[in-house]
Amino acid sequence: MAGPDLSNYVEVKDRLLMAIAKWPELRVIESVPEVVTIDDRTFVQVTVIVYREPDDTLPCTATAWEPFPGVTPFTRNSEMMNAGTSALGRALGYMGIGVERSVAPAVEGANR
Repeated sequence: MAGPDLSNYVEVKDRLLMAIAKWPELRVIESVPEVVTIDDRTFVQVTVIVYREPDDTLPCTATAWEPFPGVTPFTRNSEMMNAGTSALGRALGYMGIGVERSVAPAVEGANR
């Protein structure tokens, strides 16, 4: 069985480079991870705030959850990092960066 088609996704590293080119003073603040439990499932939650410039009055905020423990060899023991990357990709997408093809970052598509 073939894996998911990721041809429409823009990787977070590429979104970040595009955003920094547009806003050279861009800064990302990542929350302390939280553990969230719903029914019998546990997730790591990370929120990021992206400031376009130091005095940005309307920074972009996005949150992502990653199953804990990770369900693939690539996500196990990297749940917080994957959640942070997904949250950053989503925030940059909300800011219009890399959304020509898809808002969801490639890591989300690959992990689902």
